[in-house]
Amino acid sequence: MIIHLFLAIGFADPFFPSLGPWLGTALLGTFLAAIPVLIHLLNKSRFIQLEWAAMTFLMAAVRKNARRVRLQQLILLITRVLLILLVISALAQPYREHEGFTFQNNARHHKIIVIDSSLSMGFQSNQESSFDQARNLAIQILKESNKGDPVSILTMGSPARLVNGPSYDHSMVHNQLKTLENSYETVDLVSTLSQIEVTIKLLGNQPLLNEVYFISDLQKSNWLYENRSPNYDKEVGQLARRVDDQAAIIILDVGQTANENLGVLAVSSDNPLVTPDTPITLTGTIGNFSRKVQNPLVELWVNQQMTTRQTVSISPYEVANVRFHPTFSREGNHSVQIRIPVDQLPADNQRWMTVPVESQFEILCVNGKSAGRFFQRATSYLQTALAPQPASAFSSNPIRPIIVPESRWDEVIQNYSCIFFCNVGQFTENEFALLKQHLHEGGAIIWFLGDQVISENYNRILYRGGDGVFPVELGNRVGDADAMNQIFLFDPKEYEHDIIKPFQSEPRSGLVTAGVYSYIKSTLPPNQKSRLVLSYNNGDPAIIEQSIGKGRSIVVTTAADSTWSNWPQSNPSYVPLIHQLLHYSLEDRLQKQTTQVGIPIRLLLPNPRANQVDILTPAGISESIELSTPGVLFYPVPSLQTTVSPGIYRVQDAASNTPSSPSIAFAINHPERESDLTKLTYQELVNQVWPGIDFVYLTDWMDTDANQKVNIRHRGMLHELLIYILLALIMAESFLAWKFGPSNR
Repeated sequence: MIIHLFLAIGFADPFFPSLGPWLGTALLGTFLAAIPVLIHLLNKSRFIQLEWAAMTFLMAAVRKNARRVRLQQLILLITRVLLILLVISALAQPYREHEGFTFQNNARHHKIIVIDSSLSMGFQSNQESSFDQARNLAIQILKESNKGDPVSILTMGSPARLVNGPSYDHSMVHNQLKTLENSYETVDLVSTLSQIEVTIKLLGNQPLLNEVYFISDLQKSNWLYENRSPNYDKEVGQLARRVDDQAAIIILDVGQTANENLGVLAVSSDNPLVTPDTPITLTGTIGNFSRKVQNPLVELWVNQQMTTRQTVSISPYEVANVRFHPTFSREGNHSVQIRIPVDQLPADNQRWMTVPVESQFEILCVNGKSAGRFFQRATSYLQTALAPQPASAFSSNPIRPIIVPESRWDEVIQNYSCIFFCNVGQFTENEFALLKQHLHEGGAIIWFLGDQVISENYNRILYRGGDGVFPVELGNRVGDADAMNQIFLFDPKEYEHDIIKPFQSEPRSGLVTAGVYSYIKSTLPPNQKSRLVLSYNNGDPAIIEQSIGKGRSIVVTTAADSTWSNWPQSNPSYVPLIHQLLHYSLEDRLQKQTTQVGIPIRLLLPNPRANQVDILTPAGISESIELSTPGVLFYPVPSLQTTVSPGIYRVQDAASNTPSSPSIAFAINHPERESDLTKLTYQELVNQVWPGIDFVYLTDWMDTDANQKVNIRHRGMLHELLIYILLALIMAESFLAWKFGPSNR
């Protein structure tokens, strides 16, 4: 019995956790406990024996009391060793482990019910979704709990949320469970385990047995998703071990074994600059997560009206693209929706995007070299290439370049999606912050270099060792544009990049005959974030691009004007390549107004002074939101505590009540990984998700197999008991030291 009691003691071991659950504590305790013994032995060796006359009488007295003195010293030594061992043991946070089935009634239990609320839990079988089953199981666990047991309810979303608890009012918890709804989010295991740990601590050191119930479909793409960060598994493992030290873990699997599903995974446009009455190509991507060929009827809806449909054949576990070619007759924000027939997971059978249609698109061009004559400016040829027609005819051209000096671009950057920097000399830290924000929000930057560029400033402020907003590190200038004694030609290699691919079928485009007299040598970073678009015939990079945030940064290492080449002045490839750069840089422009559930969106409003906006949700509900920063909308707002659903959201300036006031729209979609319903196997759960973690795995709540056991670890009273014993020993040691001292011999 005593042996079993001893084996039931465990240690949290904060000293050396990597050595195991008790070895670190044992090693430290042994080392420190040996100190009083060493001191005792050293004191004995300090005496030197000398024979002299009076020693005969003294030795007789010492022999008479020697046994008693040695016993007193031994008692003091044992007391001091015990003091040290008790201090180490108390600091090691000991706990008792009760081995057996978790649902014992002879103690109070804190039941933490964690319900998977991700989109995949909406899969329906026999007219009941997996989430409905999870909710019913949670209610059953609640009903079987003792009246004095506190209960906490959490949802596994992104992030995890504490719905209720810890609460002793079971009727209130029951009512909250009945009204609990599924979300459209993914599962965040790190957030979930962190929230569980916080919930356990809410009850302090009360003598409770903690039980954590995970009720989930164990979707593999959530519990073991492919694109997790390198530290994700380590963080999950550390959190799971801490929860395992404090609670019993029970996993209730409500997933279906043969889930088959079709989902709309993406919708995109081939043209980021959409004008009225101009056809575009919309592409919908459909995923087939089943073991047979599927032939869904795919529909295109524009502004809530079905416009066309077509059937597509998709092989098992493959994706297929469906293309539509709509036109938009008027300016404004148009809603586009790709639909497939409703199946057992209805939430992923559609996807939305907004298409802003405009007659003109203003492009900001920053001039770094002012001059009196038009074609001596750094932006002159670029301006002509973007809008080849005379200034009086700008109204018929969809692209309108706006030229500003390098001293003013930071005042207007928020009004433009794309910026060309032409021969701008240097930048400041504040300007870097504006450029970084512009790119992360989906904007584009195209850099042309020149004789005003200070490479050191670009490298220090913009490049930042590969972590900035500039794709390459700049070196020295190559070639002499004044002497023109060396000409560098463009080398497109195999025309692999999308920017130059159209030139492959146009041998007379002039791309390979453009003559460059000078450029700034650049070096691509080793992290492979940047991609080479075009080279010179000596192998040096000519055009480089990099995706940063939601936007793109593109560098042309020569000048945009004719000071360093004959390319802008006489080569026919200049104008089409400028337009290719522009369209490629804005390829993801429409994604600025698209996000997914669980990821907030930041939008710049047409009225930069707006302090309040009204948002019309897909459900037709109007939400009034106070803006923390005028003219900038963050959505969803955490203070609203609303469930975000996929669809089109329209934003109206609350200060303007006129229907014609400027407004914008944005789309929120479901996370595409939720469409793959592949289940995590038990072995994957044991070996890859939670290796070394004790848990009970059940597929049926009524499965009370007595062979399924788990260690319930109960933190609480053991270290407090040791502290009381420690205080008693300190008092005893002081009394014994006085009692056994020289004055009492």
